[in-house]
Amino acid sequence: MAWIESHQSLGGNKKTHKLAETLVISRPTAVGHLQFLWWWALDNTPDGNLAEISDATIAEQCLWTGEAKTFVDALITSRFVTPERIIHNWMRYAGKLLRRREADRKRKQDNESPPVELQRISAGVPPEPVRKSRCNRNRTVTVNPTVPIKNIYGEFKNVELTDAELEKLTTRFGKDKTFALIEMLSGGIESKGYKYRSCYAAILTWERNDKKREANSPSAKAPIQTLAWKEEG
Repeated sequence: MAWIESHQSLGGNKKTHKLAETLVISRPTAVGHLQFLWWWALDNTPDGNLAEISDATIAEQCLWTGEAKTFVDALITSRFVTPERIIHNWMRYAGKLLRRREADRKRKQDNESPPVELQRISAGVPPEPVRKSRCNRNRTVTVNPTVPIKNIYGEFKNVELTDAELEKLTTRFGKDKTFALIEMLSGGIESKGYKYRSCYAAILTWERNDKKREANSPSAKAPIQTLAWKEEG
C-alpha cells in the first residue's frame, strides 16, 4: 500500500494559504488536491518530475474541475511545484517509500533468481571451481605438489574433481551431460548423505551400469536418472 508523509502543519502552511487564495477554494480543499497529486505521483512519476505531464492530466488526477492551466500555475505560484515542474521537496517526503520499494524489488529478484552455479551451467559456462583450503587456525599444512588439487563443483559444493578428471568426463560424455551428471551427484549426496571415495569413479560407474541395462533390456533403456544410488562403506 502506497503512503507519503503528510505533516500536520500542511493545513496552516503559508504555501497552502497561497494555493487556496489563488484558486479561490478552502484550505481543506487545497490540501485534498495536493494529496491526490502526491498519491498519483508515487505510482506514475516516482522521480516527482511533471515536465512531461500535461496540465490536463495533472488537473484530472488531482480532481480539479476548473481550468487545467490555472490549477497548474497555482501549484507553481504557491511553490508546491517548481518552475521546472518538479514537485517541491519530493524525495524528502516520498524518498523513504521509493527506497523501500527498490529494496523489496531487489529482494524479490534475488529470491527468484536461480543459484549462480546453475545459471552458469544453463549458459554452457563451466562451474567456477572452489579450491579446498588446506590450512587451519593453528598451523599451515604443506600440500604435496604431486597430489592433484581437487576442485569443488555442484550446487551443494560437494562434488570433488581434479582438472584432469573433469577434462576426461567432458571428453567422454560432452560438456552438457558432464555438468548434468555433476548436479545429479551433488543432489544425491546432499539429500541421501552418501559418501564416495571418488566422485569421478562414481560418475563412470553410473555410465557403465547404464550401458549394461541397455544391453540386457534393449526395448526399455533406463536413463541415467533412474540409476540407483549405492553407498560406499
